[in-house]
Formats: sequence, C-alpha cells, structure tokens
Amino acid sequence: MAAQGLGVADSDDDYFLYNANDSIAARLPAVPTDFPVTLSPRRTMGLIAHPRRPGHYMIAQLHPADEAAAMKRHDALLWYSTATGQWSVKQLASAPDHEPWGAHGVVAHGGLLWWVDVAHGMLFCDPFDDHPRLRLVPLPAGCEMHGLGKNLRPTILMDQRRLMRPSQGMLRYVEIQGLSYDHADVDGPINPSVTMWTLVDPEGPHPWRFECEASFADIWAHDSYVAAGLPQGKVPKLALVHPSNHDVVYFFQDTALFALDVRARRVLACEGCLVDRVFQDPLFQLELELV
Repeated sequence: MAAQGLGVADSDDDYFLYNANDSIAARLPAVPTDFPVTLSPRRTMGLIAHPRRPGHYMIAQLHPADEAAAMKRHDALLWYSTATGQWSVKQLASAPDHEPWGAHGVVAHGGLLWWVDVAHGMLFCDPFDDHPRLRLVPLPAGCEMHGLGKNLRPTILMDQRRLMRPSQGMLRYVEIQGLSYDHADVDGPINPSVTMWTLVDPEGPHPWRFECEASFADIWAHDSYVAAGLPQGKVPKLALVHPSNHDVVYFFQDTALFALDVRARRVLACEGCLVDRVFQDPLFQLELELV
C-alpha cells in the first residue's frame, strides 16, 4: 500500500502512515467505537492520493456484508482522510457476489483502488464516490482457482507463483504455470512456464489481453541464464514486474534476485539479495521502486 513514498503499516493494534521521503511515521487515530465496523488486520488496506486535495490521501478497507459468510460479498468501505483526520464509513451502492476473498494487496491505479485475490481476480471501485460501486474482474480464463471454499489456501505457493502489478500505466497479471499447489505432491513440475496478461477492459467481455509466455526449459537453456550461474531445473519465485518495462519480470532464486526479459528469455541482471528467504514474497516487494 503506497503512494508517492507513503505507506500504511500496523503494529499490534496501532496503524501508522509512513512517509518514506522524510522518514516520518504518524499514528492513525482509533476508529470510533460506535462505528458498525472496525479495522481488521486480516483484510488489506488501500492507500490512494486525493484527486482534488493535493498532498492528501485516503486509506480504505473493504468490509464484508456477513463475516460468517466467508467474505463472499462486501457492503461497506471503512476509510480515513488525511485532509480531515477522521474515519468514516461508506455503504457500497452495489457489490458482486464472489468466491471467498483472500488478501493479496491493494493497488491504487487509474484513480481507483483494486483489491487483489490472486486466486480469483480483483475487486475495484472509486473510493471517493459517496456510494462506491464495487466491481469484479476475474483472472484470465483458465487461471482462477475454483473450489477453495473454506479450505486452507496454499497461500505461500500462491504468493510465490502469482502476482498483480502496475507497469507502464497498465495492470499486469503474471503467473508461473505447470506446478502443483498440493504441498503433498512429490511429482516434479510439468513443462513449467511464466505467462503474462494485461488488463485492457475491466468491465468488458474480454478484460485481459495475452502478452507472452516463456517456458523455463527455454529460459534455463539460454546463454544468459547459464552465464549468470543460476541453477538448472529449479523454478524460481516471482518478485515483481519492472514498473517501466512490462516485459521484464524479477524472480527470487535462492539468495539471488534476477531480471528476465520474458519475451526474449534473456537474463538481464542477477545480483545477490540480502532479503531473508522468509520474506521473499511479492507482497513485501510491492513498495520497491526500481531506478
């Protein structure tokens, strides 16, 4: 959750708005006790610049209509404005029914907030509307993970193999395919590949445009991969998409971070990464800005 060097972080029951430009963290006030909803650490929060109040921001969190219904529909938006210094609640004008929703980050893009579930897609709205209209854009055909229900999600594997990021002014979905999501599966990968789509029409019949696919067999065989000294036959973890070149995807491989031109199958750079393996998760890379 970031906008121009700002981010939101939680510590126990406290939440902070952090400005990375001047290294100042301000504690957010508590949500009034008489509100129908309160902040939940289990749900992601979005941060977006105010379109009419330069230098001010909104923090927003979606809330389900019925907590017991496994978050299959949302009906309220809890939000905080830096312009007023106050919390408020907006009722959604409309909201779709959907699969039980997970929390894989919130992206501010195109004046909207996009709540990501890499198993199903994105919920999005204009949080500045008096009564926001929440909409759903599913993942590209064949990418949705149906039937998860209330079962334990393979969250770690999902975070390593699927991500949604803005790049060159458009939202991109990247997925490593050909791997099992069953922790007990001892079989090796079946022709693993990395694939990318671009969101072009979120409310149309064909929201996604296929961009490219590269098999890891081709990537491993490329001279640039061999020259980088990266291991053969080992599928890496997704890290991020380059914000100004969507053809370039970054991966974690053990203690290395490498950049790959997916269309060309070429490794562009490879450096040692000091991030502990426990934190090699795309959600921890959401704030990373590449120069």
